Amino acid sequence: MRSPIIVGTLVLVVLGSWASAVPADEPTILPQHPRMYFRKEDLSWIRERCATSHRYWYREMKSWLAAQAELDGGTGVEHAMLYQLTGDEKYLRAALRATEMSPDPGVYDLLYEAVGAAVRERYGLRILPGEMSKWHTGATGAYFFTVGNMGKCLALYGDGVGDADAQKRAGLILTNAPITFDYYAEPAPVAAGWMCSFHCGCFVRNLLEYYDHWLVATGDNRFTDSYLWPAHATWMAQHLIPGRWTLVPLSSAWWGEGKTIDRAALPEVAHRCQDPATQFFLHNYRRFCQWEYAPSPRGYGYFNKLDPKNIGLGYWHSGLHNVYRIILHYDPAMPERPLSSLPLTAFYRTWGRACMRSNWNDDAVFSVFKCGWYRGGEPPDLDDANFSIYHKGNLVLDNSWNFNKVSVLSLNQNTITVTDPDEKIRISSGGRSIERAAVSPLNDGGQSFYDPKQTGPYDRGKVIAFEDHPGYLYVAGDATKSYNPAKMKQFVRQYVYVKPNVFVIFDRVVSTKPEFEKRFVL
Repeated sequence: MRSPIIVGTLVLVVLGSWASAVPADEPTILPQHPRMYFRKEDLSWIRERCATSHRYWYREMKSWLAAQAELDGGTGVEHAMLYQLTGDEKYLRAALRATEMSPDPGVYDLLYEAVGAAVRERYGLRILPGEMSKWHTGATGAYFFTVGNMGKCLALYGDGVGDADAQKRAGLILTNAPITFDYYAEPAPVAAGWMCSFHCGCFVRNLLEYYDHWLVATGDNRFTDSYLWPAHATWMAQHLIPGRWTLVPLSSAWWGEGKTIDRAALPEVAHRCQDPATQFFLHNYRRFCQWEYAPSPRGYGYFNKLDPKNIGLGYWHSGLHNVYRIILHYDPAMPERPLSSLPLTAFYRTWGRACMRSNWNDDAVFSVFKCGWYRGGEPPDLDDANFSIYHKGNLVLDNSWNFNKVSVLSLNQNTITVTDPDEKIRISSGGRSIERAAVSPLNDGGQSFYDPKQTGPYDRGKVIAFEDHPGYLYVAGDATKSYNPAKMKQFVRQYVYVKPNVFVIFDRVVSTKPEFEKRFVL
């Protein structure tokens, strides 16, 4: 047995802030294979599941793979898993054929002990991480380089594949991978979502599997060291429109009210976080997690074949091709937390969100007030001090459903505009220079990214007061800094929800010049 692999700092080179930010605790990578989807000692309970509680899904997996094997199809990972479970070499051959044109780190890991050294070397050389660029600096660079290379490095590290430089690159990547995890954990020290946008699925799509691979390979459970994943499902649930049960359209929530909540149904999160809210959405996927305008339910992950008891079971990005996610992570006996047990109000200070409803029934009165930070995959709407109200239909609706240079403007939100005829409205930030920031073709008098340094949680609009009492909820947002100071001295909005169905809005607006037109946009 080889000794555990300690990824050391001696391999570090100066590649900007990402490469030089060394985690305090260097990871210890399991030296044995498999070490990405599961460990060898896990095979006994996985086989037990396949023979008992999960035998239905196991049969479906085998049936689908039998058809794929005829076509040399699939990613190869599923074939390699069946080889681990059965020892049948037909699955080994099928896995290698399926990945002949595009080798997969997971296949390398799962078949490591089944193929000879020469085959491992040839296969491994084709998945080595590439050269690093100076572009891969900071949190964004860490994210993209982690997505592109962590799986390769976890599969190959310590196996002697490639030259010394290749091994150094793998060591560097694995040593710095926790920086990506830290970046996303940092804004979630309290219960809130992974970011304030419901639009961009890149985080879940690209990083979910690496959180799990990292846990298996190192024993370090980064799912549970912040509220990033444990609060993921409840964060989304608090933003559901009653009756329609789709996400309230705020900021870049693409497709407006048709936006699905499918990313709340993640078997990996239910398992690794033991989160009952995630379990609820797994069990109720068909009702809550489909886009209501989708031409086919399968387009959003519901498959009848994966729901043997017809309860609505489903999961994000599901399919027969990855039913192993159910086998590895889904426990039918795990308790769930239904929506009716969640609080009727929720406040997320970091993101400046206050959610409120009269009950969890279809006919509830529902509202969301927003004045705060955005951290997402697309530029945000210019919507600080915005609110939406819903009761048996849209009463006050955010009209901005898709990101473009006009729909993001404050004119399409429920906020205030103050028109300086000489102003240019800038609609993007992210540290860009003013010269590079996108300019809207329309001066609507609204908010603007006039200062490229406004990237922190309280640099622009922020909630300055929140009180929740038995008879009312009070929230106040100061959106002054969301407007160009050349036209705005003060904008504070006070928002009162008198339970169960009365709303009171009071605005304080002071412009720099009295002749600037002020409008309450609704």
